[in-house]
Amino acid sequence: MSPPKDWPRRPGGPHALVDDPAWLPHEYNLATDTLTFAHLPRDVQRQLTFLSPRFMGAIEKSQPIPLSDLGGRFGAQPMHFIFHTAFCCSTLLTRALDVPGVSMGLKEPAIIASLASHWMTSGYRTATPRAFRTSLNLLSRPLTPKEVQIVKPTNAANFIAAQLLHTQGARSKAILLYSNLEVHLSAIARRGEEGAVMARSFLASFQRTIPFRAEGSKPLDAALLTDLQAASAAWLMNMAYFAELERSFGRDRVRVLNADAFIADPARALKAIANFFDLPPEGWDDVAAGDVFAEHAKRPSLRFDAEAYRAQNMASPRRSDLAAAYDYARKLSGEFNAPMSLPDTLFS
Repeated sequence: MSPPKDWPRRPGGPHALVDDPAWLPHEYNLATDTLTFAHLPRDVQRQLTFLSPRFMGAIEKSQPIPLSDLGGRFGAQPMHFIFHTAFCCSTLLTRALDVPGVSMGLKEPAIIASLASHWMTSGYRTATPRAFRTSLNLLSRPLTPKEVQIVKPTNAANFIAAQLLHTQGARSKAILLYSNLEVHLSAIARRGEEGAVMARSFLASFQRTIPFRAEGSKPLDAALLTDLQAASAAWLMNMAYFAELERSFGRDRVRVLNADAFIADPARALKAIANFFDLPPEGWDDVAAGDVFAEHAKRPSLRFDAEAYRAQNMASPRRSDLAAAYDYARKLSGEFNAPMSLPDTLFS
């Protein structure tokens, strides 16, 4: 049955969804070439840890909309990205970039994970480039005029970073945010069994998407690795991929930031990001001194203290296991020419 004549402008119709930037693209279905939208105004986004199904509960969603029904009534707006290694305060940074009238930080929107899953399983099918372009153009719509959308994808989608940047064009830039390996391993160790599962999940994902690329190299046998060795290998794969992104796109479009430098002087980091992303230079001292840096990024009811955060990373359990995993990482680093650190090019 054909949709009614006023379908495009009905509540939930394609034109109504396109005209209201609070309706974010949420999920792409390759089989039906459709997009589902989720209603996520600023106040709702602020309440959610991430913009993904696990945290969204009963958030209102549209029916699936064929891409062909969306038409060409919208184009790409300036939009930037924060790609990250996990356990590096990326959620805190994204929350700090929620400044009404200036920028909005989108925390792991589901549409990026959806596009990544199709890219990984189906390759470059005919429909996929159009889905990328349409979804990202819709995601780039500012919530209020002159705002800039800044997207932090899940780190599981890092492997499509190049496609995201290419699709959005030369105006789109990215911060590559990472934590030192010691901090990463400490975070895994503190989480016990949950951390072990995360470590092996990271490695399984990255071996499929951003594996070591040395000639003749074979996939690592995860069954022979400890959880912390698996975490080390996955972290190194991410670092090697970040180095490749930086070489490919250059400093005009990609800059690197170490989480230690961010936490040590958030005002300096925010001002540098604002300059890089062409945001207004004023107001970042106030953001750095405000509530966002006084509460836990994922659990706002808890206080955040930078000194306590650093102490936590230095006082981790399983010190001998951490040391062994670090030694294993240094061996892999030499074998696959994967960097153990990257320069903070954000400030240069």
